[in-house]
Amino acid sequence: MEKQNTKILDFFRPSKEVKAKDPTDEVWTDPPLPPAIEASDSAVGAAVSVSDDDECPELLKPHQPDLDLILTQTLANRTLKFQAKWFKDFSWLHFDERLCKVLCYTCVSASRKKLFGTCSGSFVDTFIRSGFCNWKKALEKFHAHQKSKRHAITVEKINALKQTDVHAQIETQIKDNQILAQKALVKIITSLRYLAEEGCAIRGKDASEGNFKKLLSLRSEDDANLANWLKRTTNYTSVEIQNEILLIMRNAALREICQDINEQSVQFAVIVDGTQDIRGIEQEAICIRYVGSDLDVEEDLIGLYEINATTGVAVATMLKYVLLRLQLSITNLHGQTYDRASNMSGSNLGCQDEVKKVQPLAKYVH
Repeated sequence: MEKQNTKILDFFRPSKEVKAKDPTDEVWTDPPLPPAIEASDSAVGAAVSVSDDDECPELLKPHQPDLDLILTQTLANRTLKFQAKWFKDFSWLHFDERLCKVLCYTCVSASRKKLFGTCSGSFVDTFIRSGFCNWKKALEKFHAHQKSKRHAITVEKINALKQTDVHAQIETQIKDNQILAQKALVKIITSLRYLAEEGCAIRGKDASEGNFKKLLSLRSEDDANLANWLKRTTNYTSVEIQNEILLIMRNAALREICQDINEQSVQFAVIVDGTQDIRGIEQEAICIRYVGSDLDVEEDLIGLYEINATTGVAVATMLKYVLLRLQLSITNLHGQTYDRASNMSGSNLGCQDEVKKVQPLAKYVH
């Protein structure tokens, strides 16, 4: 009964006039988003979806195709076309191939990123959702949208997202400085290695002179990064740094020699001789003699070691300590060579006698 009454009342109500609406004058409260756009052959990667679907690709740039793809507007007495200069004057114009209408690229991007939450009012209009194709009022509506407060706010937010964070800029600068330092340090190390391999003096009478500084200066002529690095106050070329780098190289060489002995030869012999340096302190030179993988006899200087006394017991103690540090087992020592000094060759408390107490197979040879 109620349904019949409703129909009767509707019959006597005046009918509404249906007017053609200008799509730019419509205010959508909650319009549906247009479907996703599949990239066409003419714009691969440019024509993308304006929907909020997370699986849709991000807008890379406004899709501005040839004018042949944009539909014309037919009026009673003329036909209107989209003008090419509008893409130039309004760079934010984005042509949606599914809707066959233009949108605002900036506002659509902001809609996808959900940047409208802080804006007052409903930031949904023709240039974001439904699209615009009324070329008769194109300039009027384009200028109105471009000058609107909401569009200006959107441009500011999009630009803010594009700006790199301060912390990220600092991290990038630090990373660039680290890369520059690494490249400069490699040049410093290789220069020292070259001089050490050739047996050249590294420093002269003055720390600011010498072959090392001259070699770096020569190499910096072809390397702008190295030239800038050498101008710094802290450039890792001081005497202390040079000595530290040389010590690291020396330890690396010792490890390689000891590895070859343990893996290739196993058995080895030692040669020990001493002399005093300019300060009058006794320095014992130790050489290791072994057979390489190609059956050639190798003889390598291990280093100079300072001792407080020159007795046979002191020299033997120092020798056993050096072999222990080099991880060379004294049980594999099968030969020892010294001069005829009594502290070295003596059969009672001599160095060779003290070594034989630990390793009887270490034959002494003068």
